[in-house]
Amino acid sequence: MSLSLLVYRSRSTNQLKKDKVVAMSKHFAVRNRDRDITGMLVFDGQYFMQVLEGPGRRSLPCMS
Repeated sequence: MSLSLLVYRSRSTNQLKKDKVVAMSKHFAVRNRDRDITGMLVFDGQYFMQVLEGPGRRSLPCMS
């Protein structure tokens, strides 16, 4: 089985409050777990940095 690793950074176009970021993180954590994807999300108030790792092509649809 092949493993895909994706690291990316994006900039928030809206000023997000902490509770919104936490809710988003929890939502995507459940979705990713169901797809056997693990990772990490970092947000500094302006930029997101995310690492995603998963089997084969399952990681790629996350970026669609």
